[in-house]
Amino acid sequence: MIKAVALDIDGTITNENGVIPPEAWKAIKELEENGVRVILCSGNAACVLLGLRRYSGATGGIVAENGGVVVCNGEERVLSEDTEILREARSVLLKELRGIIVESLQNRYRRVDYAFKLVNESLSRQEVVKRMRKVLLRHGFENLEVLDSGVAFHVHVKGVSKAEGLRVVASCMGIGLNEVAAIGDSETDIPMFSIAGLNIAVGNAVNELKRVAHIVLEEEYYKGFLKAVQIILSCNKLELK
Repeated sequence: MIKAVALDIDGTITNENGVIPPEAWKAIKELEENGVRVILCSGNAACVLLGLRRYSGATGGIVAENGGVVVCNGEERVLSEDTEILREARSVLLKELRGIIVESLQNRYRRVDYAFKLVNESLSRQEVVKRMRKVLLRHGFENLEVLDSGVAFHVHVKGVSKAEGLRVVASCMGIGLNEVAAIGDSETDIPMFSIAGLNIAVGNAVNELKRVAHIVLEEEYYKGFLKAVQIILSCNKLELK
């Protein structure tokens, strides 16, 4: 029985333009009305997810900053340290990759995961990740990693992951990880796929995520999410019979 859904945001419940359509909001409500609590799991800052949870009707905890910050039962926990090193790395990246990346406006609200946007469209996202990693290594930041969510490049201390955040939130909610279904699209979702009982990749997911998913959908973006909701609720109904 699936009791909660660990739900990525960008690229999973949005359309290709980054907008959450009305159908996705309704699907979140449908999950909740059928006893499946929604845990928002994203690279976004906690304040963004708290707003989304408030207006979507989701009742689960939140996993923000790719697992670096969690909120459950009204309490916030920061699951990483070395914030001073992260701030230093941010300055180095912005200086050495000027004209290639800019920092996300959310960084002023972030605690342990800094996000950067691509501004030089002549470079592939893979090439930018390589350059960011080279800069960090050259300056001695071996304990930091760079991940691409498809929307932003995220830099945080190694060990920060949606899996660790989800463990904390699921425990707080009194739900076993085998009772959680994870839905996502990017490499930042791979860790939570490794611990959830059911993993569903939407059609636009990266190949690395599709390889570890239990179910890979043809439908992309929010339409994939809508299909995943149907699958989860159908499975729960079968188990109740």
